[in-house]
Amino acid sequence: MPELERRRKGDGRKVTIAARLRRETTMTLAWIAERLPMGAPSHAACLLYRKHDKVTSGDNKLF
Repeated sequence: MPELERRRKGDGRKVTIAARLRRETTMTLAWIAERLPMGAPSHAACLLYRKHDKVTSGDNKLF
């Protein structure tokens, strides 16, 4: 865990772990944000939304 504490709140690895936790468990955003030092739960939600948007936006391109 000390490695996660040294990383930025929005680090890509943290966001990937958080996304998997949300998808595969019933843990709340508050629990995830606290355990993965990501700041406020609303910040974690924003990061997860951006990650999801990036992944899905590639499928909907017109060109």
